[in-house]
Amino acid sequence: MNGMKKTLLIVLCLIVAIGCKRGERFVISGKIEGLDSVQTIYLEQLTLPSPTTLDSCRVRKSGNVKFKSARPAYPELYQLRMGRQRLVFAVDSTETMTFRCHRDSLFSPREFTGSAKTLEICSLRASVRRLDSLSHAYGKGTASEAALRDSINAHKERVRNIIFSDPKSIVAYYALFQQVNGYYLFSPYDRGDRPMCAAVATAYHAFMPEYYRSKNLYNLVLEAIETHRQEESQTRLKEYIASTGAGFIDIALNDIHGTERRLSELKGKPILLDFMSFRADGSSGYILDLRDVYETYHGKTGLEIYQVSVDASQLLWEHAVEQLPWISVRDADGYYSRLYNVSKLPTNFLIDASGNIIDRDLTAGRLKRKLDGMK
Repeated sequence: MNGMKKTLLIVLCLIVAIGCKRGERFVISGKIEGLDSVQTIYLEQLTLPSPTTLDSCRVRKSGNVKFKSARPAYPELYQLRMGRQRLVFAVDSTETMTFRCHRDSLFSPREFTGSAKTLEICSLRASVRRLDSLSHAYGKGTASEAALRDSINAHKERVRNIIFSDPKSIVAYYALFQQVNGYYLFSPYDRGDRPMCAAVATAYHAFMPEYYRSKNLYNLVLEAIETHRQEESQTRLKEYIASTGAGFIDIALNDIHGTERRLSELKGKPILLDFMSFRADGSSGYILDLRDVYETYHGKTGLEIYQVSVDASQLLWEHAVEQLPWISVRDADGYYSRLYNVSKLPTNFLIDASGNIIDRDLTAGRLKRKLDGMK
């Protein structure tokens, strides 16, 4: 009896194992019509930054194709590639998909079952192919700029509706990265496009934070937002400086000896105006880099450094700067850092001998190249 129970248990385990194994794979099969010779077709995962080939097979004139592959942990994009033809499809909760298409139009299958998201992707691809054709026609002078612009705007409006109806779908993600003649239709650096990019990035980050696509898109959008903030900050700073009639906003703060030091007293020399915190991670390495730059260029170009600490602790600041060879002051209440629209630390500004701010947020390498040009 015990032997029978043991056998039954083994059989049940095998059934469960087989069922789990099947559930961990997806299957895509179909028929490619119109083949007049044997062709090679590839199954590829559309990984970043380039596709990864998972499998391949030879397709005979009958056109029958079948692939099996491990199901992804997150919604993912794949393609069947034959020559220059590609059938892009999505794998989410789907296990089995079937298709029928012609050899010259894999991008637009005549039939596709098992994945509604794939049908949406195919429809978007067909729309972009029409935009590509219209763009080429415009380049040849056979289509108007207005027709091309209106068609692109109509496509983008369609994508907006897709994104805002379900920003966490793989279709929304795919739509963001469509291109017309090599140019992306959406960019997080464009103010009009940023809400769509941010919606998808936020949804993916919230629902799939460990997914590599989530991390990539989220970081891309954050970088675009930070770049925009810096540009706005720089614009406001330039407008403020222009209104004062000087090349920079003057600063008057005390050094560790209680002596007032003005930024303007250094005018006539190249100046690195540096805002930083000695409590910040990496501050020791940053100071070492500044020392290297100062020791190299103080004698060559007359470089001066006017360093503004925003540290709350005066004792910490005094201990940190007592051996530094340049002017060090402390902006305890952050008044001047606000005037200069400092949003991150460290932030620096390079001021030329005429008193004009010529660059900001320079690394040690970029600063050296700028100073070499001042010799």
